[in-house]
Amino acid sequence: LNPDDASASLAYADFLIQQDKLKDAQDRVSAVLTKSPKNVDALRIAGLVARLQKRYADAENLFRQVLIESP
Repeated sequence: LNPDDASASLAYADFLIQQDKLKDAQDRVSAVLTKSPKNVDALRIAGLVARLQKRYADAENLFRQVLIESP
C-alpha cells in the first residue's frame, strides 16, 4: 500500500473501521489529513472514527468541516 495514495489509504481506513481497528483507521486518516487537510473523504472518515470512539465533539467538528468544504 502506497502511503502517498490518499484513495488507497482511505479505502484501507474504511476496511479497518469494519474490522473495529479504530486506532489504526484514525492513524491512516490522520496521515492523509496531514498532507491534505481539506480532503473531504478523509474528514468524513475521521468524523466517523471519532463518532465510533464516542468523541462526539470531535466528530461534530469534523462533519462541520465536511459541510464547509463540500456544501
